[in-house]
Amino acid sequence: MGSICAGQGVISILDPQKSRSSMSHKLEMDLERFADTPLRRKEIGSPVFSDTCDSFYSEYKLQANPIGYGEHGEVWLCNKKQGNKLRVVKMINKSSLPSLVIEDRMIHREIEKLKRIKSNSCIKFYKVYEKRNGYYAVMEYVQGGDLNDIFESHKKFSEPEAAKIMLQIILAVTRLHQNQVKFNHVKPENILFSNPENLTVKFNPLNMLSIVRDPPNDLSCFSPEALQGKFSEKSDVWSIGVIMFYLVTGILPSKDSVFLYEKLPSKMLAFLSQKGKNLMDGLLMKDPNARISLKDALNHEWILAYNHIEDLEIVG
Repeated sequence: MGSICAGQGVISILDPQKSRSSMSHKLEMDLERFADTPLRRKEIGSPVFSDTCDSFYSEYKLQANPIGYGEHGEVWLCNKKQGNKLRVVKMINKSSLPSLVIEDRMIHREIEKLKRIKSNSCIKFYKVYEKRNGYYAVMEYVQGGDLNDIFESHKKFSEPEAAKIMLQIILAVTRLHQNQVKFNHVKPENILFSNPENLTVKFNPLNMLSIVRDPPNDLSCFSPEALQGKFSEKSDVWSIGVIMFYLVTGILPSKDSVFLYEKLPSKMLAFLSQKGKNLMDGLLMKDPNARISLKDALNHEWILAYNHIEDLEIVG
């Protein structure tokens, strides 16, 4: 699972490899790989962030072992010394990034985008600390599990439950688009639950950083055009449609499921209200130009029928 959550004892992020006993020797290498090494200045550039990793260790204490591994580094739980609040820190190794990313300050610009995003449906991005060969990104910690974890106790969601989750997803992705962030990673592993009982959803911000994403190993939520390498905001709309199908049926179709590209299976959706079918049809239009917009999805009668007006953020 790719989440910064602890659900049913499973904690991971960015599609990391799960911790295994055979990897136990790696657990003692926590800081070693991030220690200062004689790297060339042109490879790593001058520090951009004013907060250094020394200040990170003065503010936070790492827990015993990493909780996840990704292509760009490790993920740890940490405790903020003041108040003992639990956080997640992603350690990003500069050597895993193209030199142009470092020299051109691309990661700095993308992180600034994340800091501008104000949404209750996105995990809070606290601060980035930098040293000569790495970044430490500190984020809010949630422990409710991701959408796949939740399905271990849910066979599927009722329409009111699905509509509540869908509202939060649409709001979060709308906020991303308003800040020029195309998510392209709307998938179950990135939909996290801070409170499973009341279905409070949060998105994982690290997967919004396109330059530090791990390669996707699950293309089930990719739109037809995204599978051809053509991404747009409407690609996210399609992905939201796949998530809606997953919510109400309990089935996550594979990227090769023909019916998603042709016609929705009427028998599988016989229980779904006409309003729900109408929204799903709009989200899963094969032609991205004909696909419903996020604004229209947010104001769709199916969404409004099961959510209170006070649940809507101002997204004008």
